[in-house]
Amino acid sequence: MSTVSPNLSLPYIQQNQAQKHVTHNEGMRLLDGVVQLSVLSRAQTAPPANPVAGDRYILPSGATGAWAGFDDSLAHWEENAWRIIPPNEGWVAWDQNGLALLVFSQGQWTEATAADVERLDKLGLNTSADLTNRLAVSSDATLLTHDTTGGHQLKINKDQPGDTGSLLFQTGWSGRAEMGLAGSDNFEIKVSPDGSNFHQALTVDRATGAVTLPNTTLSQAEFGTSPIVTVDYTNSKTGNLVSNGNGALGNSYNMPSALSYDASDTPGLPGSFLFTGYHGLDLTTSEFIAVDAQKTYRLESYIKQATGDRHAQVMGIMAFDADFQQITSTYHMRYASDGVDSLTTLSAPLAPGDTTVSVTNASGWNDADSYTLRTQSAQ
Repeated sequence: MSTVSPNLSLPYIQQNQAQKHVTHNEGMRLLDGVVQLSVLSRAQTAPPANPVAGDRYILPSGATGAWAGFDDSLAHWEENAWRIIPPNEGWVAWDQNGLALLVFSQGQWTEATAADVERLDKLGLNTSADLTNRLAVSSDATLLTHDTTGGHQLKINKDQPGDTGSLLFQTGWSGRAEMGLAGSDNFEIKVSPDGSNFHQALTVDRATGAVTLPNTTLSQAEFGTSPIVTVDYTNSKTGNLVSNGNGALGNSYNMPSALSYDASDTPGLPGSFLFTGYHGLDLTTSEFIAVDAQKTYRLESYIKQATGDRHAQVMGIMAFDADFQQITSTYHMRYASDGVDSLTTLSAPLAPGDTTVSVTNASGWNDADSYTLRTQSAQ
Protein backbone atom coordinates (compact mmCIF):
# COMPACT_ATOMS: atom_id res chain seq x y z
CA MET A 1 0.00 0.00 0.00
CA SER A 2 1.34 3.41 -1.00
CA THR A 3 2.29 5.83 1.76
CA VAL A 4 1.95 9.02 -0.35
CA SER A 5 -0.60 10.45 -2.81
CA PRO A 6 0.15 9.90 -6.52
CA ASN A 7 0.24 13.54 -7.71
CA LEU A 8 1.55 15.74 -4.90
CA SER A 9 3.17 13.00 -2.80
CA LEU A 10 1.17 13.99 0.24
CA PRO A 11 1.91 11.57 3.15
CA TYR A 12 -0.89 9.26 4.22
CA ILE A 13 -1.67 8.62 7.89
CA GLN A 14 -1.07 4.93 8.49
CA GLN A 15 -3.28 2.62 10.50
CA ASN A 16 -2.37 2.58 14.22
CA GLN A 17 0.23 5.32 13.56
CA ALA A 18 1.42 7.27 16.56
CA GLN A 19 1.69 11.07 16.43
CA LYS A 20 -0.71 11.33 13.49
CA HIS A 21 -0.50 15.11 13.65
CA VAL A 22 3.06 15.00 12.33
CA THR A 23 1.99 13.31 9.09
CA HIS A 24 -1.08 15.50 8.80
CA ASN A 25 0.84 18.73 9.27
CA GLU A 26 3.46 17.61 6.75
CA GLY A 27 0.75 17.21 4.17
CA MET A 28 -0.75 20.61 5.04
CA ARG A 29 2.63 22.32 4.61
CA LEU A 30 3.07 20.73 1.20
CA LEU A 31 -0.41 21.79 0.09
CA ASP A 32 0.29 25.31 1.32
CA GLY A 33 3.35 25.41 -0.87
CA VAL A 34 1.82 24.31 -4.17
CA VAL A 35 -1.89 25.22 -4.13
CA GLN A 36 -2.85 28.62 -5.65
CA LEU A 37 0.75 28.95 -6.71
CA SER A 38 2.09 32.52 -6.77
CA VAL A 39 5.86 33.08 -6.55
CA LEU A 40 7.75 36.22 -5.58
CA SER A 41 10.19 35.82 -8.45
CA ARG A 42 11.63 33.41 -11.00
CA ALA A 43 14.80 35.42 -11.58
CA GLN A 44 16.42 35.51 -8.11
CA THR A 45 19.45 33.20 -7.95
CA ALA A 46 20.40 33.50 -4.25
CA PRO A 47 18.12 32.77 -1.29
CA PRO A 48 16.99 35.98 0.48
CA ALA A 49 18.66 36.82 3.79
CA ASN A 50 15.44 37.16 5.78
CA PRO A 51 12.68 35.06 4.20
CA VAL A 52 9.14 35.14 5.57
CA ALA A 53 7.11 32.02 6.19
CA GLY A 54 5.26 31.09 3.03
CA ASP A 55 7.69 32.81 0.60
CA ARG A 56 7.88 30.91 -2.70
CA TYR A 57 10.32 31.18 -5.61
CA ILE A 58 10.84 29.42 -8.93
CA LEU A 59 14.56 28.68 -9.08
CA PRO A 60 16.37 29.87 -12.21
CA SER A 61 19.37 28.24 -13.81
CA GLY A 62 22.55 28.94 -11.81
CA ALA A 63 20.88 29.28 -8.40
CA THR A 64 23.28 29.29 -5.43
CA GLY A 65 23.38 28.35 -1.75
CA ALA A 66 20.54 26.14 -0.56
CA TRP A 67 18.99 26.48 -4.03
CA ALA A 68 21.97 25.20 -6.00
CA GLY A 69 21.24 22.32 -8.40
CA PHE A 70 17.45 22.66 -8.28
CA ASP A 71 16.81 24.54 -11.53
CA ASP A 72 13.09 25.14 -12.29
CA SER A 73 12.04 23.64 -8.93
CA LEU A 74 9.83 25.44 -6.45
CA ALA A 75 11.46 26.71 -3.21
CA HIS A 76 9.05 27.16 -0.28
CA TRP A 77 10.22 28.66 3.07
CA GLU A 78 8.69 26.73 5.98
CA GLU A 79 9.79 25.87 9.53
CA ASN A 80 13.06 27.87 9.15
CA ALA A 81 14.15 25.89 6.09
CA TRP A 82 13.64 25.76 2.33
CA ARG A 83 11.53 22.91 1.03
CA ILE A 84 12.41 22.11 -2.59
CA ILE A 85 9.36 20.88 -4.55
CA PRO A 86 9.81 19.51 -8.09
CA PRO A 87 6.92 20.72 -10.33
CA ASN A 88 4.76 18.39 -12.40
CA GLU A 89 3.74 18.81 -16.06
CA GLY A 90 1.05 21.44 -16.48
CA TRP A 91 1.53 23.33 -13.20
CA VAL A 92 0.58 27.01 -13.48
CA ALA A 93 2.13 29.80 -11.43
CA TRP A 94 1.87 33.57 -11.26
CA ASP A 95 5.14 35.53 -11.23
CA GLN A 96 4.49 38.54 -8.99
CA ASN A 97 7.72 40.27 -9.95
CA GLY A 98 7.50 39.70 -13.71
CA LEU A 99 3.68 40.04 -13.86
CA ALA A 100 3.45 36.92 -16.02
CA LEU A 101 1.49 33.69 -16.03
CA LEU A 102 3.84 30.70 -16.20
CA VAL A 103 3.21 27.13 -17.30
CA PHE A 104 5.56 24.21 -16.54
CA SER A 105 5.83 22.14 -19.70
CA GLN A 106 8.48 19.79 -21.06
CA GLY A 107 10.79 20.38 -18.11
CA GLN A 108 10.76 24.19 -17.98
CA TRP A 109 8.65 27.21 -17.07
CA THR A 110 7.41 29.37 -19.96
CA GLU A 111 5.14 32.39 -20.18
CA ALA A 112 1.60 31.89 -21.40
CA THR A 113 1.54 34.35 -24.36
CA ALA A 114 -1.18 35.46 -26.78
CA ALA A 115 -0.18 32.63 -29.10
CA ASP A 116 -1.30 30.15 -26.47
CA VAL A 117 -4.85 31.52 -26.42
CA GLU A 118 -5.46 32.71 -30.02
CA ARG A 119 -7.06 29.41 -31.05
CA LEU A 120 -9.63 29.23 -28.25
CA ASP A 121 -12.73 27.22 -29.10
CA LYS A 122 -14.93 29.93 -27.59
CA LEU A 123 -14.66 32.91 -25.24
CA GLY A 124 -17.24 34.40 -22.89
CA LEU A 125 -16.68 37.72 -21.13
CA ASN A 126 -18.96 38.04 -18.10
CA THR A 127 -21.31 35.51 -19.73
CA SER A 128 -21.29 32.06 -21.32
CA ALA A 129 -20.29 31.43 -24.94
CA ASP A 130 -21.50 28.50 -27.05
CA LEU A 131 -20.65 26.90 -30.39
CA THR A 132 -22.94 29.36 -32.24
CA ASN A 133 -21.98 32.50 -30.32
CA ARG A 134 -18.32 31.63 -29.89
CA LEU A 135 -17.58 35.17 -28.65
CA ALA A 136 -20.05 36.43 -26.06
CA VAL A 137 -19.80 39.70 -24.13
CA SER A 138 -22.10 40.89 -21.35
CA SER A 139 -21.42 44.57 -20.70
CA ASP A 140 -22.99 48.01 -20.67
CA ALA A 141 -20.82 48.98 -23.63
CA THR A 142 -18.19 47.53 -25.95
CA LEU A 143 -15.31 49.69 -27.17
CA LEU A 144 -13.39 49.04 -30.39
CA THR A 145 -10.75 51.67 -31.11
CA HIS A 146 -7.70 52.23 -33.30
CA ASP A 147 -4.23 50.98 -32.41
CA THR A 148 -1.81 53.89 -31.81
CA THR A 149 -2.95 56.06 -34.78
CA GLY A 150 -5.20 55.75 -37.80
CA GLY A 151 -8.63 54.24 -38.23
CA HIS A 152 -10.44 51.07 -37.27
CA GLN A 153 -12.61 48.68 -39.32
CA LEU A 154 -15.13 46.14 -38.08
CA LYS A 155 -15.25 43.41 -40.74
CA ILE A 156 -18.12 40.98 -41.25
CA ASN A 157 -17.23 38.46 -43.95
CA LYS A 158 -19.51 35.85 -45.51
CA ASP A 159 -18.71 32.91 -47.78
CA GLN A 160 -21.21 33.09 -50.67
CA PRO A 161 -23.50 35.82 -52.11
CA GLY A 162 -26.56 33.97 -50.81
CA ASP A 163 -25.21 33.90 -47.26
CA THR A 164 -25.85 36.61 -44.67
CA GLY A 165 -23.37 39.06 -43.18
CA SER A 166 -25.29 41.56 -41.08
CA LEU A 167 -25.88 43.31 -37.77
CA LEU A 168 -29.02 42.13 -35.96
CA PHE A 169 -30.61 44.33 -33.30
CA GLN A 170 -32.83 42.50 -30.78
CA THR A 171 -35.29 43.17 -27.98
CA GLY A 172 -35.55 40.34 -25.47
CA TRP A 173 -33.56 38.10 -27.85
CA SER A 174 -36.11 38.73 -30.63
CA GLY A 175 -34.97 40.50 -33.81
CA ARG A 176 -36.33 43.98 -34.48
CA ALA A 177 -33.94 45.42 -37.10
CA GLU A 178 -31.23 44.07 -39.38
CA MET A 179 -28.75 45.82 -41.63
CA GLY A 180 -26.11 44.42 -43.94
CA LEU A 181 -25.88 41.81 -46.71
CA ALA A 182 -28.92 39.67 -45.88
CA GLY A 183 -29.06 36.87 -48.43
CA SER A 184 -27.58 38.92 -51.30
CA ASP A 185 -24.76 41.33 -52.04
CA ASN A 186 -27.06 44.38 -51.94
CA PHE A 187 -27.01 46.43 -48.73
CA GLU A 188 -30.36 46.21 -46.97
CA ILE A 189 -32.12 47.52 -43.89
CA LYS A 190 -35.05 45.49 -42.58
CA VAL A 191 -37.32 45.82 -39.56
CA SER A 192 -39.62 43.38 -37.76
CA PRO A 193 -42.45 43.67 -35.23
CA ASP A 194 -42.03 40.14 -33.88
CA GLY A 195 -38.63 38.71 -34.88
CA SER A 196 -40.19 36.43 -37.54
CA ASN A 197 -41.70 38.70 -40.18
CA PHE A 198 -39.24 41.24 -41.58
CA HIS A 199 -40.14 44.22 -43.78
CA GLN A 200 -37.54 45.59 -46.17
CA ALA A 201 -37.12 49.31 -45.53
CA LEU A 202 -34.17 50.21 -47.78
CA THR A 203 -32.04 48.56 -50.46
CA VAL A 204 -28.82 49.89 -52.00
CA ASP A 205 -27.97 48.20 -55.31
CA ARG A 206 -24.39 46.90 -55.23
CA ALA A 207 -23.81 47.63 -58.93
CA THR A 208 -25.23 51.15 -59.24
CA GLY A 209 -25.59 52.51 -55.73
CA ALA A 210 -29.26 53.26 -56.44
CA VAL A 211 -31.43 53.43 -53.31
CA THR A 212 -34.96 52.03 -53.27
CA LEU A 213 -37.59 52.20 -50.52
CA PRO A 214 -39.84 49.19 -51.26
CA ASN A 215 -42.42 49.90 -48.56
CA THR A 216 -42.42 53.70 -48.61
CA THR A 217 -45.20 55.57 -50.41
CA LEU A 218 -45.44 59.34 -50.11
CA SER A 219 -48.82 60.63 -49.01
CA GLN A 220 -50.59 63.46 -50.76
CA ALA A 221 -49.63 65.82 -47.95
CA GLU A 222 -45.94 65.08 -48.42
CA PHE A 223 -45.82 66.30 -52.01
CA GLY A 224 -44.90 69.96 -52.14
CA THR A 225 -44.08 70.18 -48.42
CA SER A 226 -41.33 67.72 -47.56
CA PRO A 227 -37.77 68.91 -48.37
CA ILE A 228 -36.94 65.63 -50.11
CA VAL A 229 -34.70 67.28 -52.72
CA THR A 230 -32.23 69.44 -50.83
CA VAL A 231 -30.50 71.01 -53.85
CA ASP A 232 -31.91 72.75 -56.90
CA TYR A 233 -32.27 70.76 -60.12
CA THR A 234 -30.13 72.65 -62.63
CA ASN A 235 -29.54 72.61 -66.35
CA SER A 236 -27.62 74.72 -68.87
CA LYS A 237 -30.14 77.55 -69.04
CA THR A 238 -31.40 78.35 -65.56
CA GLY A 239 -31.86 77.08 -62.03
CA ASN A 240 -35.34 75.59 -62.24
CA LEU A 241 -36.68 72.23 -63.36
CA VAL A 242 -38.19 73.76 -66.51
CA SER A 243 -35.75 75.73 -68.64
CA ASN A 244 -36.51 79.43 -68.40
CA GLY A 245 -39.21 78.63 -65.87
CA ASN A 246 -38.32 81.74 -63.87
CA GLY A 247 -37.94 84.00 -66.89
CA ALA A 248 -34.19 84.32 -66.43
CA LEU A 249 -33.63 84.46 -70.19
CA GLY A 250 -35.90 87.46 -70.57
CA ASN A 251 -38.02 85.85 -73.31
CA SER A 252 -40.53 83.08 -73.86
CA TYR A 253 -38.08 80.49 -75.17
CA ASN A 254 -39.38 76.92 -74.79
CA MET A 255 -42.76 78.14 -73.52
CA PRO A 256 -45.93 77.47 -75.56
CA SER A 257 -46.34 79.88 -78.44
CA ALA A 258 -49.68 80.97 -77.02
CA LEU A 259 -47.84 82.53 -74.10
CA SER A 260 -45.94 85.78 -74.30
CA TYR A 261 -43.18 86.95 -71.99
CA ASP A 262 -44.26 89.68 -69.60
CA ALA A 263 -41.46 91.34 -67.63
CA SER A 264 -43.75 93.73 -65.72
CA ASP A 265 -46.47 91.55 -64.18
CA THR A 266 -44.50 89.22 -61.94
CA PRO A 267 -44.68 88.17 -58.26
CA GLY A 268 -41.11 89.08 -57.39
CA LEU A 269 -39.55 87.07 -60.24
CA PRO A 270 -37.64 88.26 -63.35
CA GLY A 271 -40.76 87.84 -65.43
CA SER A 272 -43.95 85.90 -66.12
CA PHE A 273 -45.80 84.41 -69.06
CA LEU A 274 -49.08 85.89 -70.19
CA PHE A 275 -52.05 84.53 -72.12
CA THR A 276 -55.04 86.68 -73.01
CA GLY A 277 -58.37 85.02 -73.66
CA TYR A 278 -59.57 81.46 -73.31
CA HIS A 279 -57.49 78.44 -74.27
CA GLY A 280 -59.31 75.10 -74.23
CA LEU A 281 -56.26 72.88 -74.73
CA ASP A 282 -53.20 72.00 -72.68
CA LEU A 283 -50.21 74.29 -73.00
CA THR A 284 -46.92 72.42 -72.75
CA THR A 285 -43.26 73.34 -72.94
CA SER A 286 -41.25 72.34 -75.98
CA GLU A 287 -38.43 70.52 -74.23
CA PHE A 288 -37.95 67.18 -72.52
CA ILE A 289 -36.43 67.44 -69.05
CA ALA A 290 -34.62 64.32 -67.80
CA VAL A 291 -35.38 63.35 -64.19
CA ASP A 292 -34.05 60.70 -61.87
CA ALA A 293 -36.76 58.12 -61.12
CA GLN A 294 -35.14 57.40 -57.76
CA LYS A 295 -35.80 60.96 -56.54
CA THR A 296 -38.89 62.96 -55.64
CA TYR A 297 -39.29 66.47 -57.06
CA ARG A 298 -41.46 69.39 -56.06
CA LEU A 299 -43.05 71.42 -58.87
CA GLU A 300 -44.00 75.02 -58.07
CA SER A 301 -45.64 77.83 -60.05
CA TYR A 302 -47.62 81.02 -59.58
CA ILE A 303 -50.95 81.30 -61.42
CA LYS A 304 -53.31 84.24 -61.34
CA GLN A 305 -56.11 85.56 -63.52
CA ALA A 306 -57.53 88.97 -64.22
CA THR A 307 -60.41 90.29 -62.16
CA GLY A 308 -63.71 88.98 -63.45
CA ASP A 309 -62.28 85.94 -65.21
CA ARG A 310 -63.62 82.56 -64.19
CA HIS A 311 -61.38 80.21 -66.06
CA ALA A 312 -60.27 76.94 -64.49
CA GLN A 313 -56.50 76.86 -64.17
CA VAL A 314 -54.39 73.80 -63.45
CA MET A 315 -50.72 73.00 -63.54
CA GLY A 316 -49.01 69.64 -63.86
CA ILE A 317 -46.46 67.56 -65.68
CA MET A 318 -46.54 65.09 -68.56
CA ALA A 319 -44.47 61.93 -68.25
CA PHE A 320 -42.55 60.36 -71.14
CA ASP A 321 -40.51 57.18 -71.29
CA ALA A 322 -36.97 56.78 -72.65
CA ASP A 323 -38.41 56.40 -76.19
CA PHE A 324 -40.25 59.73 -75.78
CA GLN A 325 -43.60 57.96 -75.65
CA GLN A 326 -46.05 59.72 -73.35
CA ILE A 327 -46.93 57.67 -70.28
CA THR A 328 -50.67 57.88 -69.63
CA SER A 329 -53.08 56.03 -67.37
CA THR A 330 -53.72 53.62 -70.24
CA TYR A 331 -50.25 52.22 -69.75
CA HIS A 332 -49.52 52.98 -66.13
CA MET A 333 -51.94 53.67 -63.31
CA ARG A 334 -52.05 52.30 -59.80
CA TYR A 335 -55.39 51.59 -58.23
CA ALA A 336 -56.73 49.66 -55.27
CA SER A 337 -60.21 48.12 -55.42
CA ASP A 338 -61.92 45.13 -53.81
CA GLY A 339 -58.70 44.13 -52.08
CA VAL A 340 -56.68 44.19 -55.31
CA ASP A 341 -53.73 46.58 -55.54
CA SER A 342 -52.11 47.06 -58.92
CA LEU A 343 -48.80 48.19 -57.40
CA THR A 344 -46.05 45.88 -58.59
CA THR A 345 -42.29 45.53 -58.66
CA LEU A 346 -39.86 43.68 -60.89
CA SER A 347 -39.60 39.98 -60.08
CA ALA A 348 -36.32 39.73 -62.01
CA PRO A 349 -33.73 42.41 -62.81
CA LEU A 350 -33.60 43.86 -66.32
CA ALA A 351 -30.54 43.60 -68.52
CA PRO A 352 -29.63 45.29 -71.82
CA GLY A 353 -31.39 43.54 -74.70
CA ASP A 354 -34.27 42.08 -72.65
CA THR A 355 -37.62 41.92 -74.47
CA THR A 356 -39.70 40.71 -71.51
CA VAL A 357 -40.45 42.48 -68.23
CA SER A 358 -41.33 40.17 -65.32
CA VAL A 359 -43.38 41.70 -62.52
CA THR A 360 -44.59 40.36 -59.18
CA ASN A 361 -48.22 41.43 -59.71
CA ALA A 362 -50.10 42.40 -62.88
CA SER A 363 -53.57 42.75 -61.37
CA GLY A 364 -55.50 45.53 -63.10
CA TRP A 365 -52.84 46.33 -65.64
CA ASN A 366 -54.01 47.17 -69.15
CA ASP A 367 -52.19 44.97 -71.64
CA ALA A 368 -54.88 44.89 -74.34
CA ASP A 369 -53.85 48.07 -76.14
CA SER A 370 -50.93 48.11 -78.53
CA TYR A 371 -48.59 50.88 -79.53
CA THR A 372 -46.00 51.50 -82.17
CA LEU A 373 -42.46 52.46 -81.26
CA ARG A 374 -41.19 55.60 -82.95
CA THR A 375 -37.72 56.94 -83.31
CA GLN A 376 -37.01 60.28 -81.69
CA SER A 377 -34.32 62.36 -83.33
CA ALA A 378 -31.78 64.03 -81.09
CA GLN A 379 -32.61 67.57 -80.01
